Amino acid sequence: MFVPLPLLILAGLVFLVLLVLAMRPRGRSDDLIGVPRARVTRASGLTIQSGRKLELSAETRIEVERLLANGQVINAVKLVREATGSGLKEAKDAVDEMRRSVLPSR
Repeated sequence: MFVPLPLLILAGLVFLVLLVLAMRPRGRSDDLIGVPRARVTRASGLTIQSGRKLELSAETRIEVERLLANGQVINAVKLVREATGSGLKEAKDAVDEMRRSVLPSR
C-alpha cells in the first residue's frame, strides 16, 4: 500500500503534538482536561511549608473547618485538592496547618 510522504509527515506531527499534550503536568490553570475551577471573589490564603500559598474561598474554608471538626480529614484534603488544584502533599500540608491553627489542641 502506497502512502504519500507528506501524509506520513503530517500524521507524525499530529502524533507528536498529542504526545506532548498527554505528557504535560496536570493541575495548572491552562489544563485542557482538568476540572474547571470556580472563580472566587473573596479568597483567603493559606501558606504551607513549601512556601506556596493556596487560595481558598470563604465557603471552602468553612466547609474544610466543618469537616475537620467532624474528624473527616481525608474528605477535607480531597476538598482542598479540588478547590485549589494542588497536589496531595500540598493539600495535606494545608489541612494539617488548618488543624493546628483552627482546632484547639487536645
